[in-house]
Amino acid sequence: MEGVPKALGVIIAGLLILVFNLLGFKASLYLNLLFLVVLVSWLLVTKASYKSYCVMLEQFVKRKFTSLDSLNTRIHERTIDPSVSNIKQVSPAEWQLFTELNKIVSEAESNKSINEKKSVEFLLHSLLPANYFQQWFDKEPMIVQLLKSRFQSGENTGEQLRVLHLLSVVKSEEGFIKQQMLSKNPFICQMAVKSLQKQQVQMDVKEKASCKTWVQEMMGNQLWYYVAIEDVEDDPQLAQLKEALKRENQEITNLVFEVLAFVYEPAAVAEIREGIMGQQSGDGKMLSHELLENFFDQDIREKITGLYLQDERAARVQLLHEFYPQQKLTSSERLIDIIHKEYQLVPLYLKLLALEAICKRNDPSKEDILLECLQSVHPLLAISAGEQLRNEYPGHYYKAYEKLTVVQQKKMESLPQGWREDLDKAEAFSSTLPVPAALLPFLSSYIITEREDLANQSCYILQTEGEYVAGDVQWIYEDRAQKIYVPKDASGIFTDQPVKGFKSTPALSFF
Repeated sequence: MEGVPKALGVIIAGLLILVFNLLGFKASLYLNLLFLVVLVSWLLVTKASYKSYCVMLEQFVKRKFTSLDSLNTRIHERTIDPSVSNIKQVSPAEWQLFTELNKIVSEAESNKSINEKKSVEFLLHSLLPANYFQQWFDKEPMIVQLLKSRFQSGENTGEQLRVLHLLSVVKSEEGFIKQQMLSKNPFICQMAVKSLQKQQVQMDVKEKASCKTWVQEMMGNQLWYYVAIEDVEDDPQLAQLKEALKRENQEITNLVFEVLAFVYEPAAVAEIREGIMGQQSGDGKMLSHELLENFFDQDIREKITGLYLQDERAARVQLLHEFYPQQKLTSSERLIDIIHKEYQLVPLYLKLLALEAICKRNDPSKEDILLECLQSVHPLLAISAGEQLRNEYPGHYYKAYEKLTVVQQKKMESLPQGWREDLDKAEAFSSTLPVPAALLPFLSSYIITEREDLANQSCYILQTEGEYVAGDVQWIYEDRAQKIYVPKDASGIFTDQPVKGFKSTPALSFF
């Protein structure tokens, strides 16, 4: 599109030359002056229309994504079957969890000063969505401050993620969450982004500048992933590691565009994202390039073009070498590089896979790397290295173990060693957790009703207030184990949700 006015200006100038030649007006000085006036006038016209053109593009993509959202909503509404009963089963184990956690909250309500710490522990270990605690946070601002303190002093990334999720419903903590969005830890950043998206926040000029800087740093990290994938892809023993690196790279791509949506028009960012990721036709890709050219700053545009619009990894490295110099390594050297990378760039489970590959391949650096990992600040990596050392180099293992601090030794002894099995489950997305989404009924619209069934046995109904219909409730026994039923339309009470944390690793120990 941008080339059209340029070409049109040249055509007009050429036509004028032709006309004046036909009329016999060939004085070069006057012709040059005339063409200069024409070109300056054309420049002013195109500059004046450029702003309107950008507004038109912005309105176009906004209308497109608004219509898509409306269509998805209508499709979702049509899939709802009003004839389905609004009663849903709750297992006895989930009922026990409900009663225990409700007791904790009741105690906290009766004696807040004693139970503040207990309340924070409950919040951190509960799997409830944050919106169920919003009223509690409004009434007890001290709980919010304790959560922030726990975030700032905590070493457990999984715990910090839970705190950010809880604070996402506290409007006054918007500034705190914005600070975390620029964290070098992509786990923290992603949770902060989701929290800010939920609050629909707006960034000021200074915050947008910080976001641009962060995005460029993250794209540099991505280029490292591209090079690392290339270094390990030819080794069949590293196939699992290669796929894990690809997933990491894709997650960072998603995160980059989510942050860019805070800086630029979100609909334009979404259109560009679809276009450059190869999900659109030729016209769609042309529109994406046009939006990229007209809405993005030059420094961001250059890096997006070099990183995402090149099919060959070698071309990416060459185009971005000035900004992000990279090093070509052998597969063995790359494995060591992965282990040495900071945790903000390479998550723990990638380091575990790299360490496992070094041991299986019997690389020359195997013993040195194991001894180095034994000193790791992350106990799960240390215990994995210690297990290998104890089996293959027992003498070196016991000497190195004695040099560890008491704290390190205790951490290693307290962690499970079966991380490999957990990781296999995580990668297969087969791990699920029960999510009791309607605990704390005094904070939500749900109430518990105790009734008697036909056999004069007590039954418990978890229901929305004022919507209970006796005929919809069934009570059955299976092997003397009672089943509890609750309304199905109660925002997913006690649903099983697949666990998909950042990096496709649900276990907090892998952060």
